[in-house]
Amino acid sequence: MGSRKKRQEKRKDFVKPKLRVGKTQANAANFTSTSFKSKSIQLRQQITTNLSTDDEFRKQLSLLKHHSSTSRKEVITQLTTEITNLTSASNFPYDELMTKFKPLVLDSSQKVRESSILLLKQISTTQPSILMLHQNSLVLFILSAMTHIDQSIRNDSIKFLEVLISAPSFDLSEAIIRANWAKILRNFMQLMNWTVEDGNKSGSKSVSFSVTTGTAALNSAKSAKRQKERKLIQIKLLANFIMLGCLYEKRKEAEKQASFVDEEGKNNSDKYGGVIQIHAFTKAYMIQSKANPFGNLKLFNAIEIPNHSQAQIKSNTKDSKTFLGNGSANPLIDVDGLTSEDITNRRKILIEIFYPGLVLGLTDLLNDENPDLKKVSQTLLNDLEEIKNDYELDSQK
Repeated sequence: MGSRKKRQEKRKDFVKPKLRVGKTQANAANFTSTSFKSKSIQLRQQITTNLSTDDEFRKQLSLLKHHSSTSRKEVITQLTTEITNLTSASNFPYDELMTKFKPLVLDSSQKVRESSILLLKQISTTQPSILMLHQNSLVLFILSAMTHIDQSIRNDSIKFLEVLISAPSFDLSEAIIRANWAKILRNFMQLMNWTVEDGNKSGSKSVSFSVTTGTAALNSAKSAKRQKERKLIQIKLLANFIMLGCLYEKRKEAEKQASFVDEEGKNNSDKYGGVIQIHAFTKAYMIQSKANPFGNLKLFNAIEIPNHSQAQIKSNTKDSKTFLGNGSANPLIDVDGLTSEDITNRRKILIEIFYPGLVLGLTDLLNDENPDLKKVSQTLLNDLEEIKNDYELDSQK
């Protein structure tokens, strides 16, 4: 009896169940029900509302390298708000912030770059001295962005540069112009797809600085209206950059002289009864506000820009420096090695290297339909002509 019962039980495991239409299949013995619901808590924001201690600040700075672009953007927005509300006595780690901030110039997310521009504007307003300390390395990232393979990064690089050039503190703008005059002009030529002509007039040819890697395909995807707006912003910044580098001191001195003379041509100092009196030699004993104040004494050698016959010949075309001329053996001008601390050298670099290409590119823009673009281009052409006249006068001395 017992053995028969065991045999029947074993047969049940091998019996094929009969399926009937409209009848649900019986569940297996090891069936687990999954019809339950669970609740979870999602933290969409990984930042705190108030940052008070250095540890909290550094914790937020570490999130600037987060893999999520949304998290990076939120952290930048929070830092911008906190810096706005900080007092001068607070110990905010600005050095660490600038170290983590610089790579954001080349960030792949456009929203992160836009937030970074706002943060840079806030820092330039509240703490310009911090940017003075980091301006060399920050400009290197901006120069890299100006020649980046991604067109959106190239376009946003101008916005970062505009914050530094148009900063409320003129000392910051002046320091960047003196240290990076030739580099920024060279990268502007690349960004605008303009050419530089060889200084040798006999048989000279143009050399293009344009970024050719996928540029045509990227440009074709943009609308004509956005391209013109972008071009207008670039020309305005270029005009402001050249004016600050070569004409600002001259025009500031002219305005200063005009402020002492009223409409009738009389000296305004007479209105104060002669109380304000400045000795003629006072300026000679004051601390100089510009680089190389004794340049007229020619104590040091001025920079020499080699022409076609004097330039150093190199056959390695993979070198990262600027080539002018034509043929397999091109004269090499080391733009990175040119000093531009004083206005004389800045005029020399602008006129002897970049002037022909700038005039050619701006002349083409005068035929554009956009009246604002034509106006800005004509203004920049007039400034270039003025700078050229000043350079020729300096050369005759």
